[in-house]
Amino acid sequence: MDIIFLDFAKAFDRVAHDVLLQKLCNFGISGALLNRCQDYLSIREPRVMIDGVNSSWCSNPSGVPQGSILGPLFFVIFINDLPEVFTPGNTMSYTDDCKTSRVINFPFYHSLFWSDIDNIYRWSLQNHMEFNVKKCTVS
Repeated sequence: MDIIFLDFAKAFDRVAHDVLLQKLCNFGISGALLNRCQDYLSIREPRVMIDGVNSSWCSNPSGVPQGSILGPLFFVIFINDLPEVFTPGNTMSYTDDCKTSRVINFPFYHSLFWSDIDNIYRWSLQNHMEFNVKKCTVS
């Protein structure tokens, strides 16, 4: 059996707002509710204070507010399509961690396993997510 454990680096901070808003549209959210979601995501403008001097406010095109009620919901919506890139029944995920496995009885199954890995890599590129390579392992 081959198993790969994957971890997205700073997953909650890297949720691309434009991608999330498109996924919300795909769920049928539109109009005023979609505008409200967009406002919620875009109103966060951080700044830094060093030695009593503030930087200017800057916009942030990614990330969901952690410690909020909507942040985890938005993240779940964002990764909701992730299982679709894998062969059915071989994948489990929890927040920013994902595991996929396959019993390798024949060389063909090994090819399917690596096809799943290629698919998640393509998903990560399309969704602007990066892997935390130090936390990813293959068994």
